Amino acid sequence: HVEIEVQVRNGHHPFVLAEYRSMAATHQISVRNVDRWQDVQDVLYLLSNRSGRKITKITTPVLTDTPSIQGVWTPFLTLKDL
Repeated sequence: HVEIEVQVRNGHHPFVLAEYRSMAATHQISVRNVDRWQDVQDVLYLLSNRSGRKITKITTPVLTDTPSIQGVWTPFLTLKDL
């Protein structure tokens, strides 16, 4: 669930502020040089489709005790027989 408010702030650039209820997080995106209403609608669509969590990079590789059932791909693998 996302709550989006519109407020008039004199002397400030316009921006869209989204408050996410599930994560108690907020994100704001500037719409300073946006002339068309379709572009503002795209920003609203982007904010409504986000989860609210911060984007984190996975730095550690995923390790498993069970290798792939399908096997490891090699350039010598021929799939024409299937």
